Amino acid sequence: MDYLEFNFKVCNNLRLLRSATSMSQHAIASALGISRSSYGAIEAGRQTLSLYHAIKLSEIFRVNCDKLWSDDLQKTIFNDLRESTFFKSSKSG
Repeated sequence: MDYLEFNFKVCNNLRLLRSATSMSQHAIASALGISRSSYGAIEAGRQTLSLYHAIKLSEIFRVNCDKLWSDDLQKTIFNDLRESTFFKSSKSG
């Protein structure tokens, strides 16, 4: 897999995780300590995701870091999120 393919996968997975947790780009950016536009650029693939931010995102989404670049995220991540207290509390208000 080349860099562009890897980056595309990570961007799609970040959008999927954000959508699954009903979080806004602003909320995630705030938790990362960056601007919303910087997070938007990461999610759009215009800015490289640093290892530090990958680790922070895995903490925010409460998933293993390798899920961020997983090929089968849709098959596995919803099971992880369904079991997550964070997911349950974010959906209930």
